[in-house]
Amino acid sequence: MRGSVSESEKPPEDPKHDDDPAAEGAVLEGEDLDDDDDGDDLSDLDELGIDGVVAQMTGDDLPRRGGRRRPPWVSAVVMLACLYPLMSMWGDFRYWLRSPEPEVLGDAAVLFADGADPSGLDNRYVTIEGTPDVQWATVLTRKSGAKVSYLRVLEGRGRLFAAVPRPEGKAGKTPEYPSTFTGRVSRFGDAGAFDWISRLYAQEAVSEIYDASGPALVGALQAGDADLRMSVDGRSIVAVPTDTIRLVVKPDDARVLLGVESFPSEKDAEAAIAALGYPYLSQGEGRTDLRRYVVRIPAAKREAARTALLAKVAKPVDDSDPKEGVSVFPLTSTFTTPAADLSLEGDAVAFPYGDNTTAPGYVEKDGALVEASIEGGRMRVPTAQLSAVRVEKPVFVDPQGYLIEAGATPASQLKWAIAWLLVLAVALTNGFILFNSLRRRAG
Repeated sequence: MRGSVSESEKPPEDPKHDDDPAAEGAVLEGEDLDDDDDGDDLSDLDELGIDGVVAQMTGDDLPRRGGRRRPPWVSAVVMLACLYPLMSMWGDFRYWLRSPEPEVLGDAAVLFADGADPSGLDNRYVTIEGTPDVQWATVLTRKSGAKVSYLRVLEGRGRLFAAVPRPEGKAGKTPEYPSTFTGRVSRFGDAGAFDWISRLYAQEAVSEIYDASGPALVGALQAGDADLRMSVDGRSIVAVPTDTIRLVVKPDDARVLLGVESFPSEKDAEAAIAALGYPYLSQGEGRTDLRRYVVRIPAAKREAARTALLAKVAKPVDDSDPKEGVSVFPLTSTFTTPAADLSLEGDAVAFPYGDNTTAPGYVEKDGALVEASIEGGRMRVPTAQLSAVRVEKPVFVDPQGYLIEAGATPASQLKWAIAWLLVLAVALTNGFILFNSLRRRAG
């Protein structure tokens, strides 16, 4: 039939086009590959995009699929940002690693003896014994709402404070202050309460008082040193020029008080005082309950003088009623002066009268007592009349001192330890990424 071809007329099959894989491979090896290269370029463009192809041609790092690769400087910035929390929380992490059993350091008086400054206490879990200064106990409220009592430990002399949580539900009750403190020790200057406590102590002129004696003061003045070094009962007390010296003076005079109900007549009362035979000065003007006199009665004869005055009372005396009876007391005066202004003049201690308001004493004149005058503005107290000498030192709240946070155990820092480890993990991860990025660039 026209248009048909018989099988015998069909061209023979080309053996190169059979299904033998080896034969097909042979054909591919001999063929021109330009067409296949064009196909690969298109697939690369589809997979990597224009930026990826360009990076491949220039030898740069390939960007991540779906976006650009993060620049190395980002990892560097993250690492730097991790440095501050790692350093600030490092102490909390180290404290968390400490033993749960506190170190027993004993008496604070031994730790801070003779002005010693114990080192190595920072960030330790310890137990310290000491005397709390309850007079200047200060209660502050933390951001959490918890109330904390800040107590100065007396033996630390301004270099040891304790933060003691106040129990809840104790409002209106007298607080109880411990003498043993167990907790974490840190530098007081790093505590948030330091500025407030230091300002309070400065404004209120909080001071410590050390008892000396008249002979010790006289010996220190005779030495002529700027610092007055006094030894009392084996203790050494040093008064620097800015310290305050408090002088307690007991002259030969006595204060005599007569109740107005036992001596209703002022004239009769003064006559009874005059009958004692000692110089005196009346100070009872304007008083309606007591008649007051300063009488120069020797100490050994004061009880006899009291008996003589009671003999002039007409009716029995009720000792519980201050308006009745007779009282005879030693006359005590107190003066204060800076240590730098003290001097020794003969058998008297001299100092500026200054801001003192106590009467400067009494002298005998024409058989009576009159108030002594101050010559040149300086007081002169006979050394024999010095009853006591006290050195007042202002309390300096040392920022390099220590604060013990009672109840702060190592286990209480768990959340800060976890936070530190998380920040460390972020820093290390970014450090690894930065290292790999720099290594690829260098290769």
